[in-house]
This record gives sequence, C-alpha cells and structure tokens, in this order.
Amino acid sequence: MHLIDMARMAADEGRVVVELEPQEFHYNPLGTVHGGVLSTLLDTAAACAVHTTLPAGVGYTSLGLNVKFLCPVSSSRHSQRRPYPGH
Repeated sequence: MHLIDMARMAADEGRVVVELEPQEFHYNPLGTVHGGVLSTLLDTAAACAVHTTLPAGVGYTSLGLNVKFLCPVSSSRHSQRRPYPGH
C-alpha cells in the first residue's frame, strides 16, 4: 500500500483495520479525501479480512465494489472509524 501511503494495517481473524494519514495528494479539489482513495482502503480491508479466514493457498478476489459515501473525510484529527454493527 505504498502507492497511497497507507500508515498501518492490523489484522485478526475476519477483521482488518487500515489507517491512512491524509496528505495533500489524497485530496480532491473540494478539499476532502478523494473517494477513490477511500474505496481503495475499503477494498483492501474487506479483501484482507476475508483472506484471514481462508486456509493457506486459497485465493480470493473482489468481484464488485459499490460504495455510498455518508460524509466527507477531510482530516485524520477526528476518528473516521465507523465499526459495523455487532463489532
């Protein structure tokens, strides 16, 4: 994840947390983090979470990704973590 300069990834079985410190190149002209960056983080976290549940040697891939943004992301100063219900 060097391409988008992801800060950290932590994994447990069935769960992955990714962190990114937004930098100037992550922002769109409106001053919020570009949706493509957020979608990349989401796809990475979801796929890696699935990977933690698979036996060694079994592969996986994302067949589709549909993202609906609920609020803009503009800074890491405030937590953007939104846990899934039940987690």
